[in-house]
Amino acid sequence: MKKISNLIVSLGALLALTSCDLNLEPHTGPKADDLKTFSLEYCEGMRDYIYVDMKALLSGDFFIQTDLYADIYTPTILTGNGGVYVYNQRLYTNDSTVSGFWSSYYGAIKDINYAKEHLEKALESGMLSANEISLVKGYIAEMHFFRAYVMYRLSLMFCEDYDPARATEQLGVPYPVQWDPEAKLPRKTLADVYTQLEKDLVEAEKEINSSNANYKGGAAGSYYVTENALKAFRAQYALQIHDYQTASTLAKELYSSYPLVQSKDELERMWYLSDKASEDILVLNTIRTTSTSTNSFADLIQASWDAASSQYLCGPYYVPEQHVVDLFSAEDYRTGIYISQLDDPEFPYTINVQGYTFQGIMIKKFMGDKTFQTSDTQLGYRIAPKMFRIADMYLIDAEAQWRLGGDAATPLNDLRQSRGLAALDAAANIETELKNERLREMVAEGTRLYDLKRWDDPLIRDIQSSLSPLFYGTWMNTIPADQASRPSQLATRYAWPIPYTETVQNPNIGPQNPGYTN
Repeated sequence: MKKISNLIVSLGALLALTSCDLNLEPHTGPKADDLKTFSLEYCEGMRDYIYVDMKALLSGDFFIQTDLYADIYTPTILTGNGGVYVYNQRLYTNDSTVSGFWSSYYGAIKDINYAKEHLEKALESGMLSANEISLVKGYIAEMHFFRAYVMYRLSLMFCEDYDPARATEQLGVPYPVQWDPEAKLPRKTLADVYTQLEKDLVEAEKEINSSNANYKGGAAGSYYVTENALKAFRAQYALQIHDYQTASTLAKELYSSYPLVQSKDELERMWYLSDKASEDILVLNTIRTTSTSTNSFADLIQASWDAASSQYLCGPYYVPEQHVVDLFSAEDYRTGIYISQLDDPEFPYTINVQGYTFQGIMIKKFMGDKTFQTSDTQLGYRIAPKMFRIADMYLIDAEAQWRLGGDAATPLNDLRQSRGLAALDAAANIETELKNERLREMVAEGTRLYDLKRWDDPLIRDIQSSLSPLFYGTWMNTIPADQASRPSQLATRYAWPIPYTETVQNPNIGPQNPGYTN
């Protein structure tokens, strides 16, 4: 089992390592003689380290492994057998991938709660000016926002798809609202999780709103949470809880502020250069010197420069499956940017394994921001994480309208045409087209598992035949037939198991997810 990359480090440890001015002890809180640290600098440090956590959770294996578990990738022999169990949905409660996701999400929650409590102590210290108090209140609101966001992502992974008719019976996850490393919290219902999530968003909106100049609206490419970023999250969340009218309304409200790019050059700059793109609602601040605060996407390309042939020779651990490749056409601007293309004039790489050369397609979306590279021949495999972007809002609007029996074609066509594709024919099957468009646009961004779960759709397994020597043969395509053909059987596998370590260490956790044993 491939061990998940994990950059979530406890906030107290991060602060101790990176700043001699922020003298905190995470297991005891600040000492009485350290109250002098309750300054605006102290509070800004608390805030910034939560943004570091978010960058880690929105990069690398946090995307790759969920897409591998769905139907985006096939693992190659270069993984050393590392991705096979995830690919075949044969997870066990003691898998390192499972425990890695769980501990990383809850590690971020601990950091958020720790930061929130100490920001509140700073407010009570009497050491901040009136203007500083206003700023710190905003930082506390951001902690509510991030806690809701992390718990949302965690519930998408470890819970069933939300069903309004059954939410009070569906298993949720523990939702810590205080910093307590020794807490042994029980699982709540999914309805309880989303009730607390809503409370966090309401608290966040007390400061993150149009009356607060620090958060009002939000310029394209904003580095910090804005009113519009919160609105974008609410649109995602509303779609998940079947509040389709709200999802559509909120998504539409963001269109005018974040225009879709209209050319291949603009799209390429959006993904490969650090320029602020018009489509980015919230992009987490990353520059060359801080790029390692994100996890690497190197496993999708693994390129080395070959001076003799003046090209990259690649040995990817994971390659897209054939049904993914087939969705991209020559006129689509995303071809050659999101995925590679054969004989790419800009980046003529080939797949090379032990001296054998293969012609196949790889994911190129996370080749890396070119401004992060320290060498012309060494790829960076990192970008500033795009936490929310407008293309997702068009897809949310289209899906919500489809559910409502409304006009799904207009937002779908607006996105398609911005990507170089023609508008849909009037006879097009909207359900099929919106699902295909979501896969094209969001490919490799870790959403596929949650999309399939939300749609109650079966996954597809079809390898790129030109790369068949790179696959494991009998290990592949072993999803049980009843699961592959009957979406209802996928419910137990689309929710990951609660890690064995959690069930052992926390006697209050409650029942394991259906389909798994401890």
